[in-house]
Amino acid sequence: NLVAGTGANVLSVLHNRSTADLPIGYANVELELETVNEEHVEKIKQLLSFENYNYKLL
Repeated sequence: NLVAGTGANVLSVLHNRSTADLPIGYANVELELETVNEEHVEKIKQLLSFENYNYKLL
């Protein structure tokens, strides 16, 4: 809901809790998003940072 609320189109979600580098109770989530432009991407990045999510663009 957080990302979709920005108007981004969520194309796919990959959820993984079974990697050795994750503490118990955490998950890696990979989102494939369709965005309008670079400004839209920046808005999403700012929102994720504000909500204390760690992210990286692939």
